Amino acid sequence: MDQISDTPDIFCSQFSQAAGIPLHGSATQAQVWILLEHSEKWPAQWLQGNTLPPSIQSWTHSLEEQIPNSRVAFIKKPKPNSSKVLFLAVTDPSEPRLYHFEWNDYNDLLRLDLLGVLNGNTSGSLVPNSLCCVCTHGLRDRCCAKFGLPVYSAFSSELELDTWEITHLGGHRFAATAIIFPSGIMYGYLTPQLAPIISEATRNDSIHLPKYRGRSFYDGPTNAADYFLRKETQVMDNGFFQLVHTEPGVHRNSVTFSGGGIGHRIDLAANRTLDLASCGKPKKPGVIYDLLNHETYELP
Repeated sequence: MDQISDTPDIFCSQFSQAAGIPLHGSATQAQVWILLEHSEKWPAQWLQGNTLPPSIQSWTHSLEEQIPNSRVAFIKKPKPNSSKVLFLAVTDPSEPRLYHFEWNDYNDLLRLDLLGVLNGNTSGSLVPNSLCCVCTHGLRDRCCAKFGLPVYSAFSSELELDTWEITHLGGHRFAATAIIFPSGIMYGYLTPQLAPIISEATRNDSIHLPKYRGRSFYDGPTNAADYFLRKETQVMDNGFFQLVHTEPGVHRNSVTFSGGGIGHRIDLAANRTLDLASCGKPKKPGVIYDLLNHETYELP
């Protein structure tokens, strides 16, 4: 086992930042998120071994099976209301939307027709404002509690940003991590001091590039290309660029976007790495994307 991973006082997030591991291209991929309020202790594998009734555990598993590219997560606040909530977030780049459902009894959940809402056959209550979820899942990785809880506390003080704690978002080596719904914008290496900056960016539907991991509906190379495109153009408007085409490869990727009547082709190199992905565990293979070329052309 790698010596670094045997050292108990090494936090994987601190190690990653000190090693200069970049954030771009690291966002977890899921287009539909089911956010279920569950305030009791979250086990490391939150969908197994939790305190939910067996019928609800089966229901959560069936949702991930029935809904393509979906993810079920638990959310909570320190002082929950008498009624609980479930959010259904669709991070579709062309039509992002966030639905809100209240429930008091587990049978209320079983009566929800989430598939019908997604298919447009059943109406749902749309949330007009964005939602911020900060990972505080300490039983998954201690970095998420150590760095996530202070960030959650700071972000929850932003009155215009409804903030929740959430289970594992992927990439605890980038803690503190957060995701914005329904845009699907993911951030890493967050600190409490960034709360007003992220809040303002969210309010303006823009991206804070220095802490940007990508958006959850794109894969790694596309998110990395999106990052480099925004760095090159300094355009932070979330919806300005549209994905046109991807050319995946083992060591080289090409991604084409359009925006403002201009086409942008981004060529990337994919470099294999060995990263300390979790606290107290061996290093794991990873990938870092570097910009090779940015070509622009006028669209017809």
